[in-house]
Amino acid sequence: MSLIIDEVLNTEEISIDMPSRNHAGILSNLGGIFFQHKDKFRSFSQLSLKLNGWASIPDFCVYPQIKINWNNDELEVITPPLLVVEIISPQQGTKELIDKFESYFANGVKSCWLLNPLLHQVIIFDAQGNRTYIHSGLIQDVVLQVDIKIDDVFE
Repeated sequence: MSLIIDEVLNTEEISIDMPSRNHAGILSNLGGIFFQHKDKFRSFSQLSLKLNGWASIPDFCVYPQIKINWNNDELEVITPPLLVVEIISPQQGTKELIDKFESYFANGVKSCWLLNPLLHQVIIFDAQGNRTYIHSGLIQDVVLQVDIKIDDVFE
């Protein structure tokens, strides 16, 4: 049995997204930003979603404020978040993330952000296919009805 496992591991390429320091820093910043809005929202990083049978783990997502039941954990959350945030990592292309956004929207997500740490850019996508490019000033998401300083995200 061990020989078969070794053969598979040596012949198949396994893709694992390995977040960088910048990626992890942005996740920390987003957590702090949305914690300031804890009366309205509950945010999560690397949450396992299973939306209508489609599995995904977004970098960050935001729900309306919900109470966490610490005695009853969920391994896969089936309720779509309001917002999904994906952060482009150094070896990742944007096409794969934009394709994921289409699946998120098809499964009930209302807003998706694509963050590019290298360019200090946020692109907000909505379910109608509109895109808003932000390089400075405020990130204004009409779904969440929040204004966030882009400099706070990339601080």
